[in-house]
Amino acid sequence: MKRTFIRLAAAILLVLPFAAGCEKDDHNRGNFLISYGEIADGSPGYSIRLDNGAILEIVENRIPYASVKVGQRVIADYKITGGRIQLNDSTSKYPIVLNDLFSVLSKPALYSTDVNTPAQQDSIGNDRSEVVDAWISSKYFNINFNIFRNLPNITHMVNLVVDEQNSTSDKIYLKFRHNAKGDAQIYRTFGRVSFDISPILSTLERGKQVKFILSWDGLHNNTPTREIRFTRK
Repeated sequence: MKRTFIRLAAAILLVLPFAAGCEKDDHNRGNFLISYGEIADGSPGYSIRLDNGAILEIVENRIPYASVKVGQRVIADYKITGGRIQLNDSTSKYPIVLNDLFSVLSKPALYSTDVNTPAQQDSIGNDRSEVVDAWISSKYFNINFNIFRNLPNITHMVNLVVDEQNSTSDKIYLKFRHNAKGDAQIYRTFGRVSFDISPILSTLERGKQVKFILSWDGLHNNTPTREIRFTRK
């Protein structure tokens, strides 16, 4: 399997605040939608490219104070105000009212051969967590999870490690890792993270189904697994 070297220091990022109440992919809440996407260039403001490739053109922004940057992973709360505009064979654009925007932590996955020393293993942590949901969309492996924490000033870290030794062209093994940074595990906290796995997805054969096997150190002294099936189009 093709491998991209990623520096550990650059790959281990902080767990950012998350928006409660938002779910995966597109969800219709009556008069508004909630979708995952990325901030894209726009003029004079910005637009949002959803995971399905559609572009949201903001015609009314109800959060003009929000600070964003191109490529930022977000969950958008919006309402479509007009018909679809077909830009090309694969891309559509929709005019929207942007009600709210929530930042989602995004980071590259790690590779097992790059975190194989005791110090590196310790840095990515072995603290327990609970995967609530996991799925692949666009270039991301998305995980909704629960962890336990205590002090709000201690920033926990999460990572996704690709097991290069056991992965094959048909089955890719992943491990979700959590470092509580010594924080006491008292209060259950919900989080979201999107891991960029584009180096893996780009090597997959089109039209062939591949199994992603996700495991994690569970909250009940167990090691649960979840299988996600993916076919590259």
